[in-house]
Amino acid sequence: FQILDLDEHFKEQVLQFNRSLHAFNHETQQNCEDFRVNARTLHRQLILPFADQLKERVIVVPDQEIALIPFACLLTDEGTDPDCRELSEFPFLIRKHAFSYCHSASLLRVLQSSADEKVIPEQILAIAPSFNQNADYEAALEVVSRYGAADKLPPLYFNEKEVEQIGQVLEAKTLYGSKATKLRFQKLAPNYKILHMATHGVVNDENPKYSYLSFSQSGDSIELEELLFVNELYSMRLNAEMVILSACETAVGEGYRGEGVISLARGFLYAGAKSVIPTLWKINDQRSTELMALFYRYLKKGMPKDIAMQTAQLNFINSTATKANPAFWGTYIPIGNMEPLQFKKKSWFW
Repeated sequence: FQILDLDEHFKEQVLQFNRSLHAFNHETQQNCEDFRVNARTLHRQLILPFADQLKERVIVVPDQEIALIPFACLLTDEGTDPDCRELSEFPFLIRKHAFSYCHSASLLRVLQSSADEKVIPEQILAIAPSFNQNADYEAALEVVSRYGAADKLPPLYFNEKEVEQIGQVLEAKTLYGSKATKLRFQKLAPNYKILHMATHGVVNDENPKYSYLSFSQSGDSIELEELLFVNELYSMRLNAEMVILSACETAVGEGYRGEGVISLARGFLYAGAKSVIPTLWKINDQRSTELMALFYRYLKKGMPKDIAMQTAQLNFINSTATKANPAFWGTYIPIGNMEPLQFKKKSWFW
């Protein structure tokens, strides 16, 4: 093996890359060159020394700042620089490799060896909570601030459509709006092979155990009983082969270290899930819906989870310049066991 010597500036380089990724606007070409330079700098540091040894499917066991890097969004040095409006021509690393992640090699062995040991009666539980657009959350700020909670959880206008589309591809039980409660989730979740959470997730990097997922919020303040904290996951017992945390809200900023995102994924793995697909940053609600519809179609075809995600992301890149923006597709990081899922045929009753 080979050890890379990363200097004291590496953390700042990662932060610069993430900032340029989010600031990049393909239509105005704003920050285009910053993104290209930063994406290639990290590729040269982390990938190029091993490029001839990497296979199509790459497993990343990240530490510290490396956990913040969406490797699929890095740029190789191949070809000439296309116009920033032609993102479909960018040499994204996802074109060469499907990336997945895990917290350690020993954990990955456990997740792979424990797969398919239990017969799970149901296929998919898809959750799409509702959030009060006009609620005033200021009264709750003092209480929730210690949990790192947001002052407001805005409506997700496409999360219901997202779970509806999943139900069109595969047999799924869906919980919408006021029915998408924490209590129902805790009761039903152990009986399902796949858990799909199209909701807000707020991470707390200072106190990762206070990162949480939110279920339906209908009152005039944040209802703490409808927040599922990481430490509660450790007392749950799940049988899920995959958990998807879609439309999660995660703050990427100066102090962002990634512990919050990692802790949510680790919490689900500890509870018994074999794989988790969280997001590194808040994704556009509409684009998330479109990407997830593609992802499930490829899963249904029998693709491994990382390959299904790669194929869906490439579909985005090759479709339109808007969708090719890595801020829309690069946020998903598959963690854990990437083996294909086996699905029952969808039942039809007449």
